[in-house]
Amino acid sequence: MRKLLACVMLFAVIGFAGCGDSSTDVETQASLVGTWDAQTFNGQPLPYTQTETSGGTTITVVISKFSVTFTPQTFTVITTASVSSPGQPAQTINETSSGTYRVSGSTLFTTEGGVEDSGSYTLSGNTLTLSSPGDLVATIVLKKR
Repeated sequence: MRKLLACVMLFAVIGFAGCGDSSTDVETQASLVGTWDAQTFNGQPLPYTQTETSGGTTITVVISKFSVTFTPQTFTVITTASVSSPGQPAQTINETSSGTYRVSGSTLFTTEGGVEDSGSYTLSGNTLTLSSPGDLVATIVLKKR
C-alpha cells in the first residue's frame, strides 16, 4: 500500500534540486520559493483517487492533501492520504519527504535520499504544473499560497 503512495509522492516531487546555470533558472527557482497546494491530479480535484491492482491485490489511495514547500535550495512534500484494499480497514497516512532541487530550462530536478529524478514543469503566476510520462500520475497542478 505504501508503495503506491510512495510512487505518487515521488512523481509529485519529480523535478526539483541546487542552483540553475542561467539567470532565468535562478529567477525561476526564486519564484518557486513558498508553499504550493495541489489543486488537481490528472485533472481531478482533490481528493484524488488512484486504484492499482498488483499480484491480484487491489489497492486504492485517496490523496486528500498534497503540498510542496520550496526554500531557495530545498523542498518538502506533505501528503495526507487514505490507503485501502478489499477486506482491510483504510489506513490514514501522513507522509513528509524532503530533499534538494534545481531548475534547468523547463526541467525540475529533485534529489531525495541520494536519488535524482526529473520532470517537466510550467510556471505561470501562482500556478505550477508538474508533468511526467509515468502511468500513475501524469499532471499535477498546484497553486501558491
